[in-house]
Amino acid sequence: AATQLPLYDWARQHQFVTAAIEGAHLASSAFFLGAIALLDLRVLGVGRQLVVARLARLTLSLALAAFVLVALTGLFMFGLSAPKWLATPEFALKMTLIAIGGSNAAALHLTAWRRRDIWGAAGMRAPRSARLLAAASLTIWLGVAILGRYLGYALLTPDRLYSEQELEQLLA
Repeated sequence: AATQLPLYDWARQHQFVTAAIEGAHLASSAFFLGAIALLDLRVLGVGRQLVVARLARLTLSLALAAFVLVALTGLFMFGLSAPKWLATPEFALKMTLIAIGGSNAAALHLTAWRRRDIWGAAGMRAPRSARLLAAASLTIWLGVAILGRYLGYALLTPDRLYSEQELEQLLA
């Protein structure tokens, strides 16, 4: 099983490694959510003086880089205790929301986004379809963030740091 890899055993024995990975996950999540929120808020009408295409060049690059780091650190944390996460309904909901968030972004980019040079000029209002997708995006990604913090705090248990075998030995 992936949770038995030497890398994970080493990380469990060195809590600073796990803390650093979790910190990187949290920081990159904040950058991702912040970048997405800036663009979504502009599409919703906040800061209409900003040109959407210019804002998007900055925010989408940042969001993509942050998402890569979020995914890598998330996969590492998942590997520390995959059976636990797979048995957690909130984790399944978080993964589902991430998939929906990606689908929502694809829907925006395949529809109204193609005409952003028209509606994205300074002072212009985005079409209703783009505004609805932006509102959905904010809601979805905030949900992902809330579930992530819930999983990090409410489900903080010793099996995050120990393999199943080590836990069985400790509890025996």
